[in-house]
Amino acid sequence: MALEVTLSNMTDNASDTIPEIILTRPQKAAQDFSDQIRAVLPMAQIILSPLLQIKFIKPTINLNTFDGVIFTSANGVEAMANCEIPKNMPCFAVGPKTAKKAENLGFVVTQSSGNADDLIALILSRPSFGRLLHISGEHTRGNIASRLEQAGQSCTHAIAYQQEALSLSPQALASFKRGKPVILPLFSPRTAQLLMAQDVPLEHSHMIALSEAVAEPFKDIKLSSLTVAEAPNSDSVLNNLISVFQFISSLEAPNGDT
Repeated sequence: MALEVTLSNMTDNASDTIPEIILTRPQKAAQDFSDQIRAVLPMAQIILSPLLQIKFIKPTINLNTFDGVIFTSANGVEAMANCEIPKNMPCFAVGPKTAKKAENLGFVVTQSSGNADDLIALILSRPSFGRLLHISGEHTRGNIASRLEQAGQSCTHAIAYQQEALSLSPQALASFKRGKPVILPLFSPRTAQLLMAQDVPLEHSHMIALSEAVAEPFKDIKLSSLTVAEAPNSDSVLNNLISVFQFISSLEAPNGDT
């Protein structure tokens, strides 16, 4: 995926160039990502302000009636933590973290590193798996189960958790209104839409989007910068975040020297 960066509204005032990082992922994912950031940028000022709250639904799923499982998020895997996993049950998982969680539960994992289109192409490139089960949240994209069905691959969709919308925290709201640089990594189209609905000033924000779909609502919004991750995974977002943070921080020093 191409990297897209546009820069504007940069300031020469050193006191205004110390960025704050606002994480809007669900609490656990936000904390995990914060820990990853601090491992590289221990001086970073990080605000956790989840815009989604994950609520698991007790699944009534008998995996023995299926021949394989599809996970498009780590939350989907966590929802199955207390279920009986048949021995050598194959699964497809999007992204390395989701794949690792599924592997730890005992699934035999085939990893897809792309989007829904890549996942569907990967599944259809293999011999038929009989009955597949896509486990996801209430809000999901890609119509994976229905598209597989249309292609001749049996697939059922099961909702295992809800993603309840939250408002920005007072600390995050204050950060936006201070007019200092803000770095905003965003990981889902729904989170992007929820952020837009908060009606906060974004002109000093450096947005880092997991994908083009996540970036889309901000294409016509005045931002300081918009970056689309080269690959749709958290490691790529983290690498972009580090680069943007270091670029902004370098403005503190005369002539850009650190």
